Amino acid sequence: MASACSLCPTECTTCIGPSSCTNCRPGYGFVSGACNQCPYYQYSNGGVGNCVNCVAGWVQSPAGNSCVNCPSSCATCTSVTNCLTCTSGSGFNSGACTQCTNGYYSPGGISACIYCGDGMYSPTGAPAFINCNYCDPLCLSCTGPVNGNCLTCIPGYYVSVGSCSVCSAGYFTPGTVACQPCPNGTYALSPPSSCNNCPT
Repeated sequence: MASACSLCPTECTTCIGPSSCTNCRPGYGFVSGACNQCPYYQYSNGGVGNCVNCVAGWVQSPAGNSCVNCPSSCATCTSVTNCLTCTSGSGFNSGACTQCTNGYYSPGGISACIYCGDGMYSPTGAPAFINCNYCDPLCLSCTGPVNGNCLTCIPGYYVSVGSCSVCSAGYFTPGTVACQPCPNGTYALSPPSSCNNCPT
């Protein structure tokens, strides 16, 4: 009577028993009759080959038989969707690296994007605080150094087409909204960030 056939272990392509492989699947390294899965930083074409290191900034492909680039802005990663560390100018957040936006910087690694501070701006992808520069004194936030690059203004001033201008007499603003008229019986301070009661 013919003996029944049994499946090889899932990591093997051929075997001579339930626990002895003769060839491995891609992504597995052959060691003394066993097929061991390659770690994320190595790959293998299978067969009787060993796991081979990927170069820095590369990671094992989903098929396991080659290496592919880490995601954009990642310095190191464990897969094409998971970063371990970021390049400078990008912030780390839950396995993802995102390029820092205006007003933020990051030295990379596992650092998040760090706020430069009120009244400061930075180029996109800034790697260090030295890349943070001061806005015009009338700007609370901005994209550049002059009054014309403003996003928001200091109290008493309003932004129009990137420039901060003082409110007209009898009007005020805390700096985040357009100028508003003072209520009857009040007058605007200087700078007009709020209104005071008129003398009686």
